[in-house]
Amino acid sequence: SYKHGDRPLMLPFGTPGSNAVEVPLPVDDTMYEVDASAAFAGDGYQLQFNYLFSLFDNDLDGGFRVDNPLAAVDGPLNAPMTRSTPGRGQGALPPDNYAHTFTLAGGVDLPMRTRLNSSFTYSWRKQTADFLPFTINSMLAIQPSVVAAQAALPNDLDGEVSILRFNLSATSRPMDDLTATVKFRVYDYDDKTDIIPFTLYVEDDLAIQTGSGLPVRARQARRVPYTKWNAGADVRYQLFEPVSVKVGFDWEQWNRDASLTPVTPSSLIESGGDSVLHVPREVDKTNEYTPKVMLDITPLDWLLFRVSYAYSKRDNTNYLQATEEQLALLRKYDMADRKRNRVDLLADVMPMENLTFTTTFNYTTDDYNDSQYGVQDAKSWAAGVDATWKPLDWLRVFAGYVHEEWDNTSRHKFREPGEENNPTFDWISEVEDRYDTVRVGLDADLIPNKLNGGINWNYSIGHTDMNAANPVPPGLAEANDFPGIKNSNSMLNVFLRYWISEQFTAKVEWSLETFHESDFRQDGLTPFNSDVGTDMIFLGNNLLDYNASYFTLSVGYHF
Repeated sequence: SYKHGDRPLMLPFGTPGSNAVEVPLPVDDTMYEVDASAAFAGDGYQLQFNYLFSLFDNDLDGGFRVDNPLAAVDGPLNAPMTRSTPGRGQGALPPDNYAHTFTLAGGVDLPMRTRLNSSFTYSWRKQTADFLPFTINSMLAIQPSVVAAQAALPNDLDGEVSILRFNLSATSRPMDDLTATVKFRVYDYDDKTDIIPFTLYVEDDLAIQTGSGLPVRARQARRVPYTKWNAGADVRYQLFEPVSVKVGFDWEQWNRDASLTPVTPSSLIESGGDSVLHVPREVDKTNEYTPKVMLDITPLDWLLFRVSYAYSKRDNTNYLQATEEQLALLRKYDMADRKRNRVDLLADVMPMENLTFTTTFNYTTDDYNDSQYGVQDAKSWAAGVDATWKPLDWLRVFAGYVHEEWDNTSRHKFREPGEENNPTFDWISEVEDRYDTVRVGLDADLIPNKLNGGINWNYSIGHTDMNAANPVPPGLAEANDFPGIKNSNSMLNVFLRYWISEQFTAKVEWSLETFHESDFRQDGLTPFNSDVGTDMIFLGNNLLDYNASYFTLSVGYHF
């Protein structure tokens, strides 16, 4: 696949308080893939091997450079000879990289109507693109400290990541009324890239940062390896006609590289920095346990009711404070203790052989019971309906609608020196998301076994409201509501598929996509602004409204 064009990007010429510019960043990259597979099948067994090689080639090597609209040339050095207003700034682009992925999968039939399936995937990824220089500011690049720090670094990252995935499942039906399933999964992300220390760095081509007064973590490029384990089992039993029940239990464990490592030598501990270095997440291990139950009722051949309930509890025993600057009572939601309740309802109705209705409803509550700061609770629900009608043997018409709502409450604290424990600096945020999605379409066999086509349209609209309040009368930190955010997206697809032979097909497709958003954080932004603090927000990308057309031609092979 080949991509060519532009995308908006914001580049700062210093820390917040300095100016920035938004530019159309060029895109010119190519993705190459080679895929090979072999399959074997016999009496009661199947085995398949697959190899995938992928290569990403960015034709724009060496990053990008942008002129500073407020400075024609690099400015003079300012005391203590570590700052200079840049005439240009630089940024990095996605680097060239490649990956090898091997997959072995298979299944075998066992006695007592048992089926065993398994898959093993190993992916090895590599990236050796050259590092950019610390700065292109001519006044800073020649400073002895910058030259020495640059020389001490390797030429490139020599990045190496391996990913291992293993799945094993077994399904057995020892009796007509009893079905049992067990499953196991492991996902291991191993980042083998060396940890790279920085004695200093240049911030936004503006200022040399030696680390004095900064946490040590800001001067080391660290890795985030982890392993995730999943296991579960369920049993389905036909109580009596027309009622069946299924009970199950799932377990999930995350193992992260999280530990407190003393900083050595002690001279690296700068004033106001960390006395310990946290590597790199706050919790090394979390366990989540989920018992669940499901009830199916089929009073008529054309009518199914299903209700299910699941309760899950996640806990950890060793939550570490990441840095001295981080609030000790804060709990990040993906690692915090949590209790979850989820209810799902489904009704499947087929009043006629050519007409089907499916309605769904789910409701979920999350309680972060041990988090004094961070996410406190969350609630969500969704309801939808889908209909499929086949008025003719060669024509299928479908439509659907879904309404979704998410609400979450979190508690925060505004902090400044000497006011860390001031309760009037607390504030509570409530975020409400609402989404509505509609889809309609049809598929038609225009020439049986030779030509088929279709048209479908999807439209979604979303609303986000962010409200804030102080739990006690505020002091200097008064919380205020934010304006609402609205966005909409629509996609129209038209396609024709032609069967060249029993195995080969050719498909041509045209798509029209439109996007519109009203967001107070981005509306009215200018590419740059010398009057900093009026209408400039430091974002990496201002997503603009757009209309896009796609034309796709593809050839497929069907086994």
